[in-house]
Order: sequence, then C-alpha cells, then structure tokens
Amino acid sequence: MTPQQRARDRRAVVAASLGNALEWFDIIVYGSFAVVISELSSPRATPRSRSSPPSARSP
Repeated sequence: MTPQQRARDRRAVVAASLGNALEWFDIIVYGSFAVVISELSSPRATPRSRSSPPSARSP
C-alpha cells in the first residue's frame, strides 16, 4: 500500500467517523427535545390534565 493510498483511506475513515458522530448527535438532540417539542405543539396536553382521571378534568 502506497502512502497516498494510506492517506486516502485515513481521510475516508475520518470522514465516515465524523458523519457517524453527527448522526448520533442529531438522534440524541431530537430524542432529548421530543417531549418539549410535543408539549409546545399541543398546548392542551398539560401535566395536570394528563395525570387526572377523565371525570375530574375540566372541559
């Protein structure tokens, strides 16, 4: 294997690793904020209304 091939292979591994790390970061951020996003997009879903029984909820 020539030094040029080694350098090309090393660049490919670094680029693939960086892409993989960015994908994991994206998954972690989305997973962390999924609850916040859902609560902001659905204002009727408050913690009180989810925890009380249906008969005790106000209309």
